[in-house]
This record gives sequence, structure tokens and C-alpha cells, in this order.
Amino acid sequence: MGEPLLPQIAAALDSATVRQHCSSARGDARADEREWISGLLERAAAIHGFASAARRGRARRSSTSSVVKLAERTEAYLRRHYQQDLTNETLAESLHFHSNYIARCMKGIFHCTPMEYLLQYRLEQAKLLPIKTEWPIAKVGEQVGFHYAPYFFSCFKRHSGMTLLSFRK
Repeated sequence: MGEPLLPQIAAALDSATVRQHCSSARGDARADEREWISGLLERAAAIHGFASAARRGRARRSSTSSVVKLAERTEAYLRRHYQQDLTNETLAESLHFHSNYIARCMKGIFHCTPMEYLLQYRLEQAKLLPIKTEWPIAKVGEQVGFHYAPYFFSCFKRHSGMTLLSFRK
């Protein structure tokens, strides 16, 4: 839209229409001509600015929607595979995007990285198991993807503010 507008303005400035409009006006023809040209240029700039803003908006919306889609795909993948050993690299291989881009998308939508999201989700799942089962605490941790029991204990206490034993009661 920006390129075709400039030749139109140039053609309008050279046309007989400008001269006719300006010569038919009363008073100072030069001042009237400058005012008319100025108005024409302002309208052209407004149209060009509006079109540019619309293009930027469409690009932003489409990039935003792709960011949302990738963040949601990442969330779904993490929820399906939270019991497995997951790293940023395995996530990137599975989703076919660079791990940094996935992290940026997750940060933008969920305000956390994929690994932070995974940790939170695992801990939320760990809160459900002691209520539903009588498994030992280490087995609960193992079931939600923690393979080192002391790390699971410390993460759970930090997240919930209490130990898993006191949470179970």
C-alpha cells in the first residue's frame, strides 16, 4: 500500500486538478495551493499510517497466535509426559522448535519456562496421590517424575509449605 500511494500523490500534485482548484479559489492562490497540498499530504500520510498499523497488527496477531499455539502445545505435551525424564532438548525434539523459542513462548503466555511449568505440574499431581493412595512418599515422587526422593521432599515442602506426611494427614 505504501509504494502505490507515492506515485498517486506525485500525479495529483502535477495534475491540472491542483491548478484548477487553486486558481478558482479567491484570495492568494499560492497560500490556497499550499494549504490544499498540505491537506492532501496529511490525508495520504494518515491513510499510509493506517495501512501500516493494520499490517503490523495482522503480523502481531498472527505471531501472537502462533506463540499461543506453541505454548499450548508445550503445555499439553508436558501434561501428557510429566512422568518421564524431560529436558529442554527432548521437548525441542518432540515439538520441532528450538528450546529457546519454546521457553520464550511459555514465558509470554504462562509466565514460566517449560521446566518451571513441569515442576509445578508434577507437584500438583503429587498432592493428589497421597490422598488417593497409601503409597510411600518416595513412590509418590517417583510416580510424578522425581527420581531422587530428597529433591522431591524439598520441592514439595517449598511449594506447599508443609511436608508430604503432614499434607497427607
